[in-house]
Amino acid sequence: MHTSTTSDFLHPELHAARETVRYPALLRSRSARSRARLREACAYLKRSGDWIDHRQAEWLEQALDAEEERARDLWIKIGGGAIWCVVIFGTVIMGPTLVAMLIRGAAGMVWGQ
Repeated sequence: MHTSTTSDFLHPELHAARETVRYPALLRSRSARSRARLREACAYLKRSGDWIDHRQAEWLEQALDAEEERARDLWIKIGGGAIWCVVIFGTVIMGPTLVAMLIRGAAGMVWGQ
C-alpha cells in the first residue's frame, strides 16, 4: 500500500508517473495506447525521478521493447504463412485456367485463329 509523502504533494506529475508505471491493469494491457502511456511515464521518471525511478523505468522500457519485438516476429511469421496460403490457393484455383489459356493461345498461333 502506498502512503502519501510530501514529495507526492509537491510533485503531482511525478506521483502520477509512478502510479502509472505500477498500475497492474495497464501493465497487462496490450494496446498501443497503454504502451504509449507507459513509455511516456517512463520518460518522465527517467527525466525527473530519483535513481530507483530511473532504474524501474529502464527495466520497464526493456520489457516493452522485448514484448514488441516478440509481437513483430510473430506478425512476420503469421504474415509469411498467409502469403504462402494465398500463393497455394491461387495456384490451385487459377492453375488449370492458366494452363487452358496457354494451350488455347499456342493453338491459336499454330492454326492462325
